[in-house]
Amino acid sequence: MPTAKGGKTEGSGEIVFNQNLSSTPVEQGFFDQINFGLKIDKATEAKADARHFEVGLQFRKTFLFHQAKIRAVRDALNSTPTGALTVNDTNTGVGLKTGITSQDPLLIINDLQKDFFRSLYFDNAFKFEGDINGFSVGNVSNLVYDAQFQVTTVARGIGKQAGFWNFRWIPVGIEAGYNLKNADDKSNEKHSLARIKTGAVFSLIYRASDPNSFLNRVEFDTQAVNRFLLRRENVFDEKTKKAILLEKGSKYWVQSDLKFLFGPKTPMGMVGIKVGFRRGWLPPVYAFNKAFNIGLVFESANKDTSKEIKLK
Repeated sequence: MPTAKGGKTEGSGEIVFNQNLSSTPVEQGFFDQINFGLKIDKATEAKADARHFEVGLQFRKTFLFHQAKIRAVRDALNSTPTGALTVNDTNTGVGLKTGITSQDPLLIINDLQKDFFRSLYFDNAFKFEGDINGFSVGNVSNLVYDAQFQVTTVARGIGKQAGFWNFRWIPVGIEAGYNLKNADDKSNEKHSLARIKTGAVFSLIYRASDPNSFLNRVEFDTQAVNRFLLRRENVFDEKTKKAILLEKGSKYWVQSDLKFLFGPKTPMGMVGIKVGFRRGWLPPVYAFNKAFNIGLVFESANKDTSKEIKLK
């Protein structure tokens, strides 16, 4: 919870829910993932309240880099009999960074692990943006099409695979849509929206070797995005407490969270403590935020990605 001026304790809450609705193998189908997302970010203290509600569907297409190496290793693994002590050589030789050509799958995997970026995501989303005001999410509301490219690394191991880190870079994205309502300023509603954005996300995760350890997992996430508003949009006025200002140009958002999750893990998930910092503006009303907060966090069981395959 953030602390306001004068020592008054304020309340805040953040709900993030993501659910994969459909997945197909990469390189098959027009999209290989369909995801549902919901985010609520609300607080009672002025500069800690993003007044942000977002819900929508995302359609993702994945493009793998270094496909020749990946296909060669995959085919070698598929051709190796179950229980074999060694993996079969690849059908064809693959050029490595050392300048040699090899059919040894272990050498190819080792060479593949040296590649920093591993894939490109092309995300297309349709979402509803709302201003959380009391029990309403439609005081100011937008319908938005969101398209972006993300260049990603694999989850790279730290130490003896006790932890890993991941980096995603958003070189460019566009958000285009329509304002459905602005109860604060009826003279400036029902107009088109256009934004260009860029950003990055860095994640660092450490997990205990014993799943029953008291401190089960530590996670650090930091993300930054800058939206450039090509058309004027309504911005929250702290004096009147309404979205009546009209602005365009850059609106950035920076958020960092450090989570300590305590075990043992249950079928429902884990509880923990989260310390966070945020600064900047989020649509649809762009209420300025600058706050530290600390509070309890509950993470559902399907959020744990520690069992995913990771490469050093």
